[in-house]
Amino acid sequence: MRPKFVFITALFFVLFQMVAPQTATAANDVYTIDRYEVTLDEQNSARARQEAVEKATREGFAQLLRSLASQNASSKIPEILANTNYNQVLEQYDLLEESTIPQYRAAFKLEFNRAYIRNLLKQYSVAFTEVGAGTVLLLPLLELQMSSLLWEETNPWRVKLEEAAKKSNLVRFVLPLGDPQEMMMLTPEMVAFGASDMIQEVAKRYDAPVAVVARFKMGMLDGQREALLDLTWHGENVEPQYLQLPLKSDEGLDAAMTKVAEEAIKALEEAWRKLYVVELDKPGRLLVHYKVGDLQALEGLRKKLSGVAIVNDVLLRAVSKEQSVFQVNYYGTPEKLQTLAAEQQVSLLNWGTHWVVDLGSVEANTTAYGPKPESPSFFKAPQQQIEEEHVGYDY
Repeated sequence: MRPKFVFITALFFVLFQMVAPQTATAANDVYTIDRYEVTLDEQNSARARQEAVEKATREGFAQLLRSLASQNASSKIPEILANTNYNQVLEQYDLLEESTIPQYRAAFKLEFNRAYIRNLLKQYSVAFTEVGAGTVLLLPLLELQMSSLLWEETNPWRVKLEEAAKKSNLVRFVLPLGDPQEMMMLTPEMVAFGASDMIQEVAKRYDAPVAVVARFKMGMLDGQREALLDLTWHGENVEPQYLQLPLKSDEGLDAAMTKVAEEAIKALEEAWRKLYVVELDKPGRLLVHYKVGDLQALEGLRKKLSGVAIVNDVLLRAVSKEQSVFQVNYYGTPEKLQTLAAEQQVSLLNWGTHWVVDLGSVEANTTAYGPKPESPSFFKAPQQQIEEEHVGYDY
């Protein structure tokens, strides 16, 4: 390699290191609680603040853990909480508000330690997800004997779903306003028959990439009343979910709806977790070629790759004037990485011998990757020729 080229490459690499830390951090939003409020009887403000921070850390972490972990791991949560090092679990906090009269009250922004929590969940073999959904539109379809309710203010199923949705930590559910235009676009009959195009058009009005039809009705089985619920996803590849809850003889419709609404939100959250579950027992490594445009383009790609939920870190392994190579450490399968990267507007293409980034999917000077490139001379060391691995190393 020519000395001048070595110098340029080294300089470019140093500059990149200065502006781009290599450990993935884009998934950290789910590890942040924007506002957590604490009330204490303690009057000494200095002592009260310390107690409030400790209380917020413990309670906030318990809340975070329940939103991350799958439902089948709920029995492990008390043990995890009992064995957590709370000096490590909180990365930092910001005091948002504080008052001392008549009681001590404080509000904090809490940022938790992603690496520590990941290792803790790995230690207890707990499957979890780090992707909170954006907005998910819930369409509350209530089927009665003689009619169906969807937009009506008198729809009791809407009220129950709205109340249950407020308890969701992972997914932001919204219910439609039901203005005249929406009512013309989408009738209860269209929702019942699964008019996906129109359902997603209504969802766009709420900046919701995903909509779920929650279809509730009453039924009978062997002489016993039961509540029946269908949950159908539009805009996300999720199998329909069905809930069937037997009701007690003295249980009315209102109580039944409350119970079913809570179960519906739990089921929807669990389905979301399965989409983005982090498989810590399946670490993998991928080397991705990228036709570099400039320093800004490199940083943009690193941020997008870091934003993929199952990515652990992104390392720049080689760079020249024409091409760079990133090492992406992730959990799961390369196919899942490819699918989730597409959600970050990064198209990863498997060219057999190696993977490349389709530049049409990221901000760059070129709109297509062009002819299949030859491996650069600096990328021919035997240990670097492994384009894809599934290995059992620890991060």
